[in-house]
Amino acid sequence: MKKTLVLLLILAVAGGLAFAQELTWSGQLQTGIFFKGGDNVPQPSATADDDDSGHGVEAKVTALYDAGDWGFKFTPRVVADAVPNIDDPFSKAIDANLFADNAYGWINFLDKMINVKTGFINDAVWGNAGQFGENYDAGLGVRLEVMPIDGLNIGAFFNYPDGSGSAYKTVNFFGETAFGFKYTADVWNLSATLKLYSPESAYSTVVDTADEFPNGVDLLTGDPAFKDSYESDMKMLFGFGFTGVENLTVIVDGHAFYMSHWSDIGVFECWEEFAYQLSDPFTVGLNIYEGLSGNSDVGFYKLGVWPYAYYMVTDSIQVGLDLKFFLGKNNQDGTFAKASDPTKVNDMGFNEFNPDIFVKYTVGNAFVQGTYVLDYWMKDYNAGTLGKADDAAVNHLFKVVFGYSF
Repeated sequence: MKKTLVLLLILAVAGGLAFAQELTWSGQLQTGIFFKGGDNVPQPSATADDDDSGHGVEAKVTALYDAGDWGFKFTPRVVADAVPNIDDPFSKAIDANLFADNAYGWINFLDKMINVKTGFINDAVWGNAGQFGENYDAGLGVRLEVMPIDGLNIGAFFNYPDGSGSAYKTVNFFGETAFGFKYTADVWNLSATLKLYSPESAYSTVVDTADEFPNGVDLLTGDPAFKDSYESDMKMLFGFGFTGVENLTVIVDGHAFYMSHWSDIGVFECWEEFAYQLSDPFTVGLNIYEGLSGNSDVGFYKLGVWPYAYYMVTDSIQVGLDLKFFLGKNNQDGTFAKASDPTKVNDMGFNEFNPDIFVKYTVGNAFVQGTYVLDYWMKDYNAGTLGKADDAAVNHLFKVVFGYSF
């Protein structure tokens, strides 16, 4: 009996050590403040983005277990803000919330030729790598990847039921599926993802098709079109990358959505990014953006140019400059769709100019970054139609963020 207990103890310890060897931990903590416009009181922000987004404190820890052909990943994240205290209006209360950035497991088959992931997935494999940073092959569901040859990854992502209480019918299953592929060669890569949509999705709402979408039909059933949210209409991503010229990186991202109702509210957007490393510490680049509406009454609705330059002054200090300029046109309510009132189509032009400068200081796993942003925008209304005067505003944003990672 004692020998059996000793043997079990040895096996348990050995298994625990083996598990511990495959389990890795990492994490990040960030906090910061920003001042915007005429604000006299600093506001909390834990992100280094060039805007006023973020929480007072953000902390996350990642547990990754990789046993080769199977494993799991889990990243809980805590965000906290100081909010007005209901019981005492002259004091603040801490509002903390717990989220999960990811929580999934995976298993490989046939010498890693097939990979299956399930859970809350966030490591997109067919998504775009550039400015959009979007993907349709991540979320709460199951993803199947097949890698038949070196460099090629094809497969599908199936969403879990949305919890709305409706039956998860076959049409929903395939209607909420994303199909994608990516091929990576030595100096270039090409990717695409197509997401269908379900006419019975919880996001879909039946509308008067005679008024809204006279020509729209559901591509799966042939029924009259639905007015879908951004998340439920058919959409597509494609990406292209090229590194065949020394020190030059080219990334092209395309994004088409509302494809089921293209002639009414369809939109195609494209980013091109060119980054050139002049020397080890000095990189310059140019982003170009085009937005095109499928509605012939709208046409091109947004153009953008975004040059930038980043320089490593020392191994610890980096400085950067971004010059973002956008111009375009849209409807009075800010949309680019075909408005029900013809007088509101293309009634507003807009310009945006957002130069920002940042300085980042890094010591080991810690950093502090200071950012200044000039936010200028102008709206030019069609006074003959709407009787409105032009609007313009200039805001200033100062932001300081502290971070630590392990």
